[in-house]
Amino acid sequence: MAVYTFLESYDWTGKTLIPFNTGASGGFGRSLSGIEKSASGAETAEGLELTEGELSDAVNRITEWLTGLGLIG
Repeated sequence: MAVYTFLESYDWTGKTLIPFNTGASGGFGRSLSGIEKSASGAETAEGLELTEGELSDAVNRITEWLTGLGLIG
């Protein structure tokens, strides 16, 4: 798993990871637990999943998500 190998290669102490996922279906599945395990020391913020059917409202969903994280607004 390329992402896990990347995460395991760095010191994430004091860093925050903000996961997001887009796709035709599904979502994070077990990915978040793998990310948390591989990025030792990092805090993992609330992620965002968008499926193909949700893309028509993507701008609003992303804006709400980033506002909720305190990154905009």
